Amino acid sequence: MSWTASAKTRSLRTCLSEDKELEDFASRLRDRFGALPPETEELILIPRLRRLGHHLGIEKVVLKGGSMSLHLIADTSSPYYASETFGRLLEYVARNSRQCEFVQRSGRHIIRVHHIPSVAAAITVMQHILQRRIEGTRA
Repeated sequence: MSWTASAKTRSLRTCLSEDKELEDFASRLRDRFGALPPETEELILIPRLRRLGHHLGIEKVVLKGGSMSLHLIADTSSPYYASETFGRLLEYVARNSRQCEFVQRSGRHIIRVHHIPSVAAAITVMQHILQRRIEGTRA
């Protein structure tokens, strides 16, 4: 895909919806500008992080101060809270209790994971949780 006027008008979220598209985009940037600053590399990973969060039922992911906050569905009567996905998130928190905490703030449920220095580290954690969920469905 070349950068035509119509492509420029689409948002990164729409344009870069798949991992392959993200890799192609980063490759084009490197071809044109050379090595990318670490901040740019991290920015390119954000759509992947959001996509993984969506698969885990996360409404919002916030990375700040070396921690990742996973904002869960606001409606506590949602079937999500009885789902296997939510169970796997709780299992991850329980198994990693020194690194994780379950927080309620203003009626919202948040899972906070500490010691997450980068977007790449956040992706690794989410992939781990998702993989455990997939393995759990096979049993």
